[in-house]
Amino acid sequence: MTGILNCVERNGELVLRGDLGDCMDALWEHRTATTIVVEFFENMSETECLMLFAILAGYSTMTSLRVSSLMDKNKLPIKALKALLRNPSVRLDSLHLDTIKLTGDIKDYLVFVESLRLCSLRSVRLEDCEFEDPTIALDPLIRGLATIPTLEHVSLARTKLAPVGIVWNCQCLFPLLPQVRSLTLEEMPDFKTNTICLLALAIEDPSCALKELKILKHRLTRKSIAYIGRMLCKTQSLQDFTLEVKNCRQVIQLAKDLTNNIQSSSLRCLHFPGEWGASRESDYISGLRRAMIDMLQIQVQLKKITLGDRKCGLSRELARYVKMNQQNEQAIREFGRKRESLVCKQKVLRRSTSTKQEGTDPYSYYYDYSKSLLSGLFHPPEKRVRFRVD
Repeated sequence: MTGILNCVERNGELVLRGDLGDCMDALWEHRTATTIVVEFFENMSETECLMLFAILAGYSTMTSLRVSSLMDKNKLPIKALKALLRNPSVRLDSLHLDTIKLTGDIKDYLVFVESLRLCSLRSVRLEDCEFEDPTIALDPLIRGLATIPTLEHVSLARTKLAPVGIVWNCQCLFPLLPQVRSLTLEEMPDFKTNTICLLALAIEDPSCALKELKILKHRLTRKSIAYIGRMLCKTQSLQDFTLEVKNCRQVIQLAKDLTNNIQSSSLRCLHFPGEWGASRESDYISGLRRAMIDMLQIQVQLKKITLGDRKCGLSRELARYVKMNQQNEQAIREFGRKRESLVCKQKVLRRSTSTKQEGTDPYSYYYDYSKSLLSGLFHPPEKRVRFRVD
């Protein structure tokens, strides 16, 4: 198979494989592709990477770019990303780095972080990425994402953000919360119990604009579950929440926290994926069902609840209960509208009857005035009495 055949078009994506020459030929043949995927089989030299990304910078139709490694982590110079994002002709909406080892010195890295504010990215995903120099952390990169005015979606998976030997406190995520709409955290090595608690406290802040949050494949303790339950009760923006739990007890605890919350939350969808709640935990299924129904009786604004595997029957039952709640809520709203309309009609009728009885009709003045004019026309005026003064 020739090198040009390694670069294929797949599901509307232009996949670039092979050496620099193969990639250049593929880009020349497919000039209208909007999504480009660069897959490394082996490491390219720094010069080849810079040339490839310089060519991509002139690809005017590209809106989505994914760079991934098919074998081990391939090296990607930070200069290549810097040259791509600083180009004013680039209109990149989505950037996905998968299994990539970034290379370069601290100066190029800081220039790249500063150049992020000039791009128009809407979605960024970092998956299993790291810096070649262990003393350089990805924490400044996450802070730099907050300077992108158009950014809406951030996804982090299996990426260590803190440098070696330093305890990470997730403060770099705080500037993202008032801006982004969706945040996904999957199997992050820096996320411990205290980190999840701090993130939950930050989401409670009224300035948080986050609409969707996914926390996947993390070790959850009783303390972190308590903070997450408090967050779900106090958040004013979060509408869609996904949490990958380990057992039924954690879901029951969150359901009880929402049940004890008298005020209605902003949540609309709850998702608990995974294989939790196996057959050996069948004793907890009845408790889970009871806790979920009690929660739905209080949190009537919930529109969708999905549970993990092996609980399809309970998921369908909860879906029917949610649908019944929505129908009851709609019936109550319709009854309220009909009642308000009836009350308004009764008030208008009562006001009209009272004005007729009391003679306070607003048109009575004009009626009396016209009546006096007509009486003057058809009835002779009274005789005037003259007094003679000597």
